[in-house]
Amino acid sequence: MHVIAVSLACLSVLSTPQSSNAQAGNIQTLLGAVRAIAEKATADSVTTGRPVDLEGVAAAQAEQARVGVAGLDATSVAADDLPALAELYLFAGQLEQGRRAFGPYLRETNPARKQRSDAMYTGLLAALLYVRTQTAEAFAEGLLQELDALTDPAALQSTAMGHYQAALYYRETRRDELRIEHHASRFLDLFGKLPPPDRTKLLPMALNVHANYAWVLADRGDRARALVLLSEAAAIGGDVPGADVFLKAQLRNVGLIGRPAPAVQGDVWLNTPAEVGPVTLKGRVRLVVFTAHWCRTCVPTYQLLKDLMDAYGKKGLGAILVTRVWGFIPDARGAQTPSPEVEFDRRYYLTNHKVTFPLRDRNLRV
Repeated sequence: MHVIAVSLACLSVLSTPQSSNAQAGNIQTLLGAVRAIAEKATADSVTTGRPVDLEGVAAAQAEQARVGVAGLDATSVAADDLPALAELYLFAGQLEQGRRAFGPYLRETNPARKQRSDAMYTGLLAALLYVRTQTAEAFAEGLLQELDALTDPAALQSTAMGHYQAALYYRETRRDELRIEHHASRFLDLFGKLPPPDRTKLLPMALNVHANYAWVLADRGDRARALVLLSEAAAIGGDVPGADVFLKAQLRNVGLIGRPAPAVQGDVWLNTPAEVGPVTLKGRVRLVVFTAHWCRTCVPTYQLLKDLMDAYGKKGLGAILVTRVWGFIPDARGAQTPSPEVEFDRRYYLTNHKVTFPLRDRNLRV
């Protein structure tokens, strides 16, 4: 993955404290450059077909933001530039400085409520999307409480979007289903109060929240409520491109819960004799986990799976790891044919991570 860098000229300008007028432009320039790192990574992903290295992007953004804010005099920043400065601090992982930048803006400038709510939404978005720590979560939750306290209709959209981002964040990190439910419910409540033009803008978010909330319910075993929620989403999502296909897939997948699982099939077993055919899941508790060699957040699960097998394997638990050919090998240039990637998978899972339970490569072409 390639990321853009701030030019040397830009860094030289930011390396020493600037006057208030000069800083205003520098803050916006630096913030634009930091945001552009993610935009460039996304564009590269579309071009190459490789997933975005989210950790790498976050690290590059944090480093660039740290270099930039080190040359700024926060005490002389104009009030209108404080939200942008706060966002830079959040990118840099300097949450306390971010709070200090937001504080004077919200207390002293008395911005219009729409402007105030937009600034708070920007702050929580940066905290949840780029910082992703418990301290950042607390910061974002505090901003959400302030947003909820704003009763002006002009703040309604930013508040709804804030709860959407929080629900999505907790869904992705799988930290707290109660928080997912809280923020999803709050979003749907606010979504129903929006004027029609704003509802149309946020309709894709509403469909996503319906789906995420449905999976929380399904994971709890409440499949009936999950299906109702997805049916409600289908009723409002007719004008969203791709919504029909997306929701049909969600309804189908939730509907599979509680039904007999199909056999695990594929072309290659990475650590099992080649003559082994499809593995039937009938008559035994089996944990089937889907993974990828590029998935960094998957790595901790391998040890967890080994621990589960050590504890419960003799009592009948089985585990199967399922992956696929993605068409590339990490850190290798150009598209890869299946054979080298399968051998890379064999080393990656069996040697590096010492996976001992059956590992199936479905060997699908991208």
